[in-house]
Amino acid sequence: MFLTTMIAALAMQAAPAPIVAKPVVDPDKKICRNETTTGSIMGHRVCHTRAEWAAMSKVESGGRDTFRDQTTNPGQPSLGGRGG
Repeated sequence: MFLTTMIAALAMQAAPAPIVAKPVVDPDKKICRNETTTGSIMGHRVCHTRAEWAAMSKVESGGRDTFRDQTTNPGQPSLGGRGG
């Protein structure tokens, strides 16, 4: 009985996982988000392409990294979000 259980367990482990292709990401796809301005209760819709959102996110994270570096290590030169 134990041997049969072990063989069944090994057979289930040995089955190769199906290869799933990643979906193609279109950088020109338009993506809209609702944003609320500080001090306002009314939001507005902002639309950009996937590539534009990625570029804006990269710029914002670089500024955030610079600010973090300057506040946690005063007097030290900033890495500027370059990680090096």
